[in-house]
Amino acid sequence: MSPIVGLQPFIMSMQSPRVQPVAQISVSEVMQAIRVSSNHTVIIDMLHLNAEPSPVALSWLQGIAQTRGFAIHLLRKGNEEVFTPKALPLPEIEIPQTLARAFLSDLVSIQDSDPSGKAIVETYGQTAIEALFFLANRFSESLPLLPADEPVPTDLMRPLLENIFTLLQYDPMGKRVAETYQKRCVEPLFFLMDRLPEALVPALHALGRIGEPRAVDKIVSFLRHEAPSVREAAVRALHPPRSPGPLEDLWRIAFDGAEDSRVRREAAVSLGLLGDRGKIPGLLALLDNEEMLDRLAAVRALGWYAVPVSRSRGDERERWASLLRESVVPALEERTKDPSHMVSTQARWSLRKLTEAL
Repeated sequence: MSPIVGLQPFIMSMQSPRVQPVAQISVSEVMQAIRVSSNHTVIIDMLHLNAEPSPVALSWLQGIAQTRGFAIHLLRKGNEEVFTPKALPLPEIEIPQTLARAFLSDLVSIQDSDPSGKAIVETYGQTAIEALFFLANRFSESLPLLPADEPVPTDLMRPLLENIFTLLQYDPMGKRVAETYQKRCVEPLFFLMDRLPEALVPALHALGRIGEPRAVDKIVSFLRHEAPSVREAAVRALHPPRSPGPLEDLWRIAFDGAEDSRVRREAAVSLGLLGDRGKIPGLLALLDNEEMLDRLAAVRALGWYAVPVSRSRGDERERWASLLRESVVPALEERTKDPSHMVSTQARWSLRKLTEAL
């Protein structure tokens, strides 16, 4: 069946979305409602609240909406007030045909697998309307695929890029973009990262959350970026199991005395999460290093070994338990008496994590 079947009613439904109110929701529950909403809209039915929110509460709701990239609708006796984050215009950037074509191809594949159009609404929302009109004017039952020589207006891609760019700015940890578009936004994120410095950090966070293997090389390329905030975001994006990065690069960063302390911290976490047994002797040796930050990184990395240990089973778990009890636990117990308060505190935390995992 052609993916365009039923597309016109679907387009009309996108232009006038019907969103059911969330009944009996209180102001204190807004955060939870925002996290579970799948259509970027939270409806607060004022008629079901015990009391009218104060102006302070309404300001708070608006701030939450803008931070999360949501529209919040307040319903009062049939009237509707809307709080929606201001869209951030995308700078004038030349958009390649390949990116626009990938967007159209994705819409076609989604529509083919879900003729009801629900998946497109949940993923792209209003940003897909112009692209869907473009496809509707060219598709027929006998033309299921877009011809390779068909010119694609790159402006179709601009609304999608603007939407991704806006979400990145309102949610700098990249959670909303990753949850909304998942692997479909990898190429648009690459495109924005190469052209807009302000999109770089949130885009790295989004790529880390998505955990797409083809993004690893792109993330690794920013480990030597001049800005510490970018290097930190790149290392965090490589935290296993999402996008495990190259072990030697992470080791270099964790124990580089010239590196920013926040970047070293994230690299140490990644080392522990990777759970490489071969690195444990080196980490134990660094516990006696004169440099406090080296001891701190080693203690932190050893504590995060608790995660891969807790996931192991059977004989593998027994091998882990034997290794940790014989060498790592005693060494961490010794570091709880470290002259540095930061190291001793981290050692107690790491010791507790490992003990719980064994």
